[in-house]
Amino acid sequence: MPDYSDRSPEAAEIADGQRIRLRRLREVLTPYQAEAARAAGVSNDSWNNMELGRSRISIVALARFCAAFGRPYGGLPTEYVTTGRLSGLPDNLVRQILELEKEEAAGPPAEPSEGGTSEPAGQSPSGKPKRRRKDGRRVKPVG
Repeated sequence: MPDYSDRSPEAAEIADGQRIRLRRLREVLTPYQAEAARAAGVSNDSWNNMELGRSRISIVALARFCAAFGRPYGGLPTEYVTTGRLSGLPDNLVRQILELEKEEAAGPPAEPSEGGTSEPAGQSPSGKPKRRRKDGRRVKPVG
C-alpha cells in the first residue's frame, strides 16, 4: 500500500474531500461497493481503498464508473469527485448528494436510553443519578 504521509496538509485535505465525494456519489448511485468496482474495472479492495483514502483515486476507474452509471443521464462528469463542483450533474443527483451531505453534517441520531426517553442512561429526568440495588434493579422513589 502506498505511503501518502509526505503529503502537504493542503494536498491531504484535497484527497480527503475527493474520497468523501467518491463515496457519496457511489452511495447515491448504488449502495454496493462491489457494483461500483465492477463498473470501474477495479477490484473490490481497490475501490474500498479509494473510498477510505488508503490509495489515490484512479482517474481511469472514476471515468469508467461515471460512464457506466451515467448512461441513464447521458453521462456523468468526474468533476464532482475531483473538484466538488456539482455543475453538470443531473438535478435529482444534486438533490440526493446535498441531502446526504446534510445528514452527514448532522451526525448520527441520538440513541434513546432505556424506557425510550431522551435522558442520559442512568439519570432521572431531573438529572440526578438513578438509584439501583445490588442486583441492578431500580430503587423506586418514596413519596
